Amino acid sequence: MKADYSNATVAPSVRSNLTTILGRLAAYEQRMVTWDEMMRRAERWEFRTEGLKL
Repeated sequence: MKADYSNATVAPSVRSNLTTILGRLAAYEQRMVTWDEMMRRAERWEFRTEGLKL
């Protein structure tokens, strides 16, 4: 029997984070920003992970 390691919370979590980024972008630019416009930007957000615990 194979174990199921799928996680049903991944897709809604990604969508939630992207929605937050969309709102932040619109607030910073003080204008309406579309989902497609945000995704075309393909911005990278990097952060330090040293010291994070699992």
